[in-house]
Amino acid sequence: MENAHKFYIDGKWVDPDRLRELDVIDPSAEQSIGTIAIGSAADAERAIKAARAAFTTYSQTTKGERRALLERILAILKRRGHEIGDIISREMGAPLTMARAEQAGSERRISKRPSALSTRSTSNTCRARPGSFTNRSAWWP
Repeated sequence: MENAHKFYIDGKWVDPDRLRELDVIDPSAEQSIGTIAIGSAADAERAIKAARAAFTTYSQTTKGERRALLERILAILKRRGHEIGDIISREMGAPLTMARAEQAGSERRISKRPSALSTRSTSNTCRARPGSFTNRSAWWP
C-alpha cells in the first residue's frame, strides 16, 4: 500500500504528527495485509485548515471548472478501478468480482453528478459556506 503511512493534505502527501499504526486485516485469510497510519487531532486540524483555505478559491470556480475536476477524478477512478477493487476485496474479505463491481458503481454515481449540477443550480459559483451542510446540491461539484 503506497503512502499508507502518510496523509494527503493540502495537495501533497505528508507525514502524520506522530506515527501510530493500525494493522489492516484481510478477514477472509485472518492475516495482516499491511499497516496504515492513524491520524491524531493535530492531523485532523491540519486537514481542516487546508480544506478551509482551499474552499476560498474552490467556491469561486465555475460549473465548467468543477465539471472538469470531476471528470479528472472519474478518469483516475476508471484507470485505477481494478487496483482499488483488489484493495477493497482484501480489506473486506469480499469476493473480488463484488469488490470490483462496487468500485465501478462509485464511478457511475460520480459520473452522474456533472449533469445533475447543471439542472439544479442557477448560479455559476458554489455559494455554500465552509462547514455548511444544509444544501448538499450547493457544495457537490
